[in-house]
Amino acid sequence: MSTRASWWRRRLAVPAEYLMLRRTMTQADRLSPEQRAMLRRKAAEVAQKHDAAEVLLTRDLRAEAVHLGLEMAKLIEECFSALSESPTLQGVGASRARDDLRWAVDRLAKAPALDRQVSWAQVRALRTLLAAELALRHRIREALLGRPALGRLRVQRFLTVLAVMLSPLAMLVFVRRSFYGPTARASGALDDEYAVDRVLDGDPDTEWVAAGSEEWLELRFHKQTIHGLRILNGDILPDRAVKEMHVDFYDGNESHATHPRAFDRQHPAQWQTYDVGGIVCDRIRIVITQHYGAGAAIAEVEVY
Repeated sequence: MSTRASWWRRRLAVPAEYLMLRRTMTQADRLSPEQRAMLRRKAAEVAQKHDAAEVLLTRDLRAEAVHLGLEMAKLIEECFSALSESPTLQGVGASRARDDLRWAVDRLAKAPALDRQVSWAQVRALRTLLAAELALRHRIREALLGRPALGRLRVQRFLTVLAVMLSPLAMLVFVRRSFYGPTARASGALDDEYAVDRVLDGDPDTEWVAAGSEEWLELRFHKQTIHGLRILNGDILPDRAVKEMHVDFYDGNESHATHPRAFDRQHPAQWQTYDVGGIVCDRIRIVITQHYGAGAAIAEVEVY
């Protein structure tokens, strides 16, 4: 009997931790504010190096892209070591991504210094490394959340599971969004309250607030035909909003850029609509070139 109970406890441990986040909160309490700030800086540097490596690859500057990829992998390992007790970094997915990362690093460790000498096999290894980084970045970001942010995440998960259990239609929407809906990432965020996922929550009273000198917001999704994009400027903080921006639509490494658009400073904020007439893409990047006040902010982004 005790063996059976123990087996059921093990089976229920994963969904229980997903909903309650008890171990994650315990681990979060072990990090000092200084440690969390340092690791967040490293995670931001990882994201920056990832984007720079992707740009270099599109320009066929392979050697520098490999160099940035290896620097990025080193930072990921440092974050992973510091957060190794976090449940978000102990699952099968995290283990597989870390194995892919190490496999790629082994094949890139002796990459040549000249672009023309970097082989296609090494380029493929770099792409594996970049994909592994994306898989680990989300988990590291969650492991770095403080107790208030984890509390909000727990409420969101409870509401999602409740909606799925109560409504077959909600289940269909949830599955479709999970597999086909967009995910958001950005150059940085002012803090957890103004995180990048606020632009996809359907609530105009929440917003993403940028941090840092380079400001951009990116949506990623399964390849599909996009007819247009609507962007609602920020207006919650009085000194933060977009003044001018342009949008890049990506299909793999190929991109289609739009002309810069300007926002007037208004309250309530205004929408900008991009009608693109049916572009096949898997990534949309919104690049802020000018902002009002201390930085940029965007409340909502809708793709159709």
